[in-house]
This record gives sequence, structure tokens and C-alpha cells, in this order.
Amino acid sequence: MAAAQSVGIDAFALNCASIDSYTPTQLALAYEAAEQVNFKVFISFDFAYWTNGDTAKITEYMKQYAGHPAQMQYKGAAVVSTFVGDSFNWDPVRQGTPHPIYALPNLQDPAEATTGPARSADDYGESHYIGPYSAHHSDDGSSQWAANMPHDGWRNLFKPYIAAYKSGAKAPTVEADEVVYWYRPTPKGVVCTGDTLSAPMGANMLSDSIFVTTMLTSPATLTVQSGNNAPVSIDVPAGIVTSNVPMGVGGQSFKVTRNRQTILSDQGGLAVKDNCVHYNFNVYVGSIGG
Repeated sequence: MAAAQSVGIDAFALNCASIDSYTPTQLALAYEAAEQVNFKVFISFDFAYWTNGDTAKITEYMKQYAGHPAQMQYKGAAVVSTFVGDSFNWDPVRQGTPHPIYALPNLQDPAEATTGPARSADDYGESHYIGPYSAHHSDDGSSQWAANMPHDGWRNLFKPYIAAYKSGAKAPTVEADEVVYWYRPTPKGVVCTGDTLSAPMGANMLSDSIFVTTMLTSPATLTVQSGNNAPVSIDVPAGIVTSNVPMGVGGQSFKVTRNRQTILSDQGGLAVKDNCVHYNFNVYVGSIGG
């Protein structure tokens, strides 16, 4: 939560399944933790498990948490959402909950959007987490591709866009020079020797590239050396720009120069390899500066 707050995120949606015995305990802990750091949360009922016949149970949860100090409110109403529950009738829940509730619409006019979602804080299974990796979560097997594959640098990209969104600015403002990079641990054509499955469907469509986003206060030159490939230099303007260079096996290095002076420089946190035991198409995300 502290990491989310540091980039301007105001609340977490708490994905909640009906079949999990630990749901009541974990919801209580999440609300308690949020209250302690002045963060907000709201329940997102996962209709892969809930049904339209679960109105009474859903109402009980809303009665319990709608007025909680850590509950996210919108115009005085407790925010609630679903995952694929777009046909659920919220009217009985509203009638049974003393505190007003606001169900996020399944579809929203982008011209009138008042909230903006990140993908997930900790969904390691689907590899779109932006929170710090936690080794203490209940492992669903995702540690095989998520452990030692941080995505923290992506949060840094969120910060200027969140600030612009909240202020109504038409473009983000860069306050300090920074580089965020990401890439896979192996080229797409590498055959892994110990996996019981073949490479994922569509893997051949991927680009063997090193991706780099520069956040610059003024124009500069980005130089990337990927493995044994020759260094590639790209003149990039001020602002936020994403570039890519061909992936090479070996170490990765990144440098930004301005007026012939190096202002940012570092090695990538993971070497690209031409061998593997298990397929991993997750990405390693790192950052320099900021």
C-alpha cells in the first residue's frame, strides 16, 4: 500500500471469491491495514465464483464494510465492483445496505471517466503485477515465472500519468531524468530442456527486443548495448518516450548522455540467456535514476 501511495494510487480493488474459506479473515485484515496507512480499498466480487443468486451474502459484506473508514467512497457512496458480474442486480443490495453504495459500471464513457485502473498489484499468476514481489504469498505455481522477475519499475511510469490525470493536464510532466527498461530472460526461439510443455502458443509472434522508456526533462541520447550486439544510440526528446532495440544474448547496459555528459548509466539486472530449463515469457523490469 505504501508503494502504491508513493506513485499516487489511492485504492485497491480486493478481488473476492465466494469459495475461499479465508475470505472473511483476509478482507478484515486488508481493511485494517488500509486504515492504518490512510489508504482506501473496496470489494470486487469475482463472478467466476459468485452467482446472481448470492444477493444475500453480497449484501452482508456490504453492510459490514460500506461504512468502514478505509472503504473507498464516491460522492458519499461505498464503491463496489465485480469481475464479469455485469448482469448482477444491485438494487436489492442497495435496499439492504444502510450506507449508500456505488457499483462501478461494467462499461464507462471514457469522456466521463472519474477513476483509472492499474492492472494488478500482486497477480503473479497472470504476470501483470506492479507491486513488489512477495515470497510469502500462497504459491499457485507462479513463483516459477514471477520470482526474481520484478515489475517495480513500471510503477515509476504510472506516477507522472496519475498526476496528470488527477490534475486534468493533457500530458504528463517529467520532474527527474529516469530510464525504465524491460525484457524477457531468453529469446523466443530458445528450446527449454526440462519443461513438460512446449512454448506458449503465439510465442513466435513476439519481438526479441529490449524495451526502454526514457523520462527526460530535456532531450538526450539513449545508448543501449544488448549482449554482444553493437551499441545502439537513439536521440530522444524531452518527455516520456518508449524505444526498443534488438535483443542480444548476454548482459544489458543502458546509458543516457546530454551535452556529452553521462547523466544515467547502469547494467541491466538480468542477463539474457540462450538456454533454459522452463519456459518463461515474463519480463524483468528495472529502472535507473528517478
